[in-house]
Amino acid sequence: MAHPNPSGDGASPSPSPSTSDVVPPDDDPTAVVLARGTWVRAPRQARSAATLRAIVDAADALIIEQGFDMVSVDDIVERAGRTVGSFYARFDDKLAVLRVLADRDWEVMVRLADQFWSVERWHDAPLDEVLATTAEVLVRRYRNVTPALRAAASYSLTDPTFRAQRRLAFSRVGERFGAVIEDHAAEVGHPDPARAAALAFTAMFAVLEFRRMFGDVAGGVLVDDDAHARARHEVAASILRPTEPSPAG
Repeated sequence: MAHPNPSGDGASPSPSPSTSDVVPPDDDPTAVVLARGTWVRAPRQARSAATLRAIVDAADALIIEQGFDMVSVDDIVERAGRTVGSFYARFDDKLAVLRVLADRDWEVMVRLADQFWSVERWHDAPLDEVLATTAEVLVRRYRNVTPALRAAASYSLTDPTFRAQRRLAFSRVGERFGAVIEDHAAEVGHPDPARAAALAFTAMFAVLEFRRMFGDVAGGVLVDDDAHARARHEVAASILRPTEPSPAG
């Protein structure tokens, strides 16, 4: 079934939901995270708030250019036009800045997931279409993950705080996917659609995590994005619609 064109401009309707009409939130996600004050000492004056933002923006730009491990506190304050003292007045260390940036990027991803995996958006689409598009989107998102999230993922192996950040974000995204699958329970061949959705989601992400850590080569064979997406689709489908064993004899 065709889905409404979100632009409302009279053009031909899109054949299926996609991320083409899902855009990041209008408000500033960096400002939202800084306002929480979780990883920073909150500024009390407008000038102090401007310094805080300058430090975060400078760190973000440098991480994109050089990678987190290559960036020092001195690099950050030089780019921001601030002092080392002003940095440590707001952050405990360089990792605290990365936590802010990772929180910001997870915030954006979760909001996009809220839009993309809304039950209403996919209600009239067949389950197979949901899974195929989901697999394609996940592969593309992993390919284009931000440098801050890449660094945070590496630190999550040894740092419980980064690990908790990722676990919370993955949980929230998984809940959105699960709600869509449960809305298609009549098409799911598993006796427990909610559990099957959680397993399918985990299975898709597990291989993408492996790919993020070790690259595009699987078993010595270079695998492109389209092949990865098809494989993730097949894995999810096999969990949600397990093949019944043939009768004996």
